[in-house]
Amino acid sequence: MMMFNKKETITADGKSAVSDDLPFELIALTNAHKYQRWVYDMIKPYLGNRILEIGAGIGNMSQWMPIRERLILTEYNARFLKLLKNKIYDSRSGADFSKIRFEQYDVLYDSPERFCEENVDTILSFNVLEHVEDDEKSLSSLLTVLRCSQATGPKRLISFVPAHNWAYGETDRKFGHFRRYSKRRVVSLVKKLAPEAQFFCRHFNFMGLWGWILSGRILRRTSIDKSVIQTFELLNPLARFSDLVAHRILHLPIGQSLMFVIEL
Repeated sequence: MMMFNKKETITADGKSAVSDDLPFELIALTNAHKYQRWVYDMIKPYLGNRILEIGAGIGNMSQWMPIRERLILTEYNARFLKLLKNKIYDSRSGADFSKIRFEQYDVLYDSPERFCEENVDTILSFNVLEHVEDDEKSLSSLLTVLRCSQATGPKRLISFVPAHNWAYGETDRKFGHFRRYSKRRVVSLVKKLAPEAQFFCRHFNFMGLWGWILSGRILRRTSIDKSVIQTFELLNPLARFSDLVAHRILHLPIGQSLMFVIEL
């Protein structure tokens, strides 16, 4: 289970309020707009016209998604789903809301066939699979959605997951992470579940990994201070540059996250 903060929550407009039922990791990233934009820039080239986001939380990334032919936002927690709806309605004024669908959905237990009629061409998940005990079953379920889709052109599953088992610490444990991922594990899952697929995988956020290790493994902290998020926002240009050097020039297999794309 995720760690819940008993002092602070976020209203639909992103402002602080009092509550006891929002996980801290969602709160911490609410105002991390530069980081969110960085993640969005990474996935933008792979986005299609009919998008399904799994585990959208309170909409930290959903608010960036393009509304083309269809945007389907899912969340298993009813409380989060309500906040998600409010955030999207408030942040996307002027949007064609007839193209947006909200759905309470548990990727591990609910049938994926409910989305077949939507002809999805893009499935997104941001830090979801590590919260699911049976990630293989969940990933298989998402691939079922793509396989039953009648969309023309490429059909893609895009996911971000935390990287490196050796970086697993107290923060992961409190956030309800069953695991962190090696590239080898991701490759193994894809080969087993979609051997016919084209596949791309890369590490992301080289600089952020070291702060995560310091906090969760060395200092054994169970939460992320807001000041850390604010500092990382200020250092975002440097973080982007460090990724360019580490991953594009030096080809170092290191980062806080793994981003992978499965194309059918």
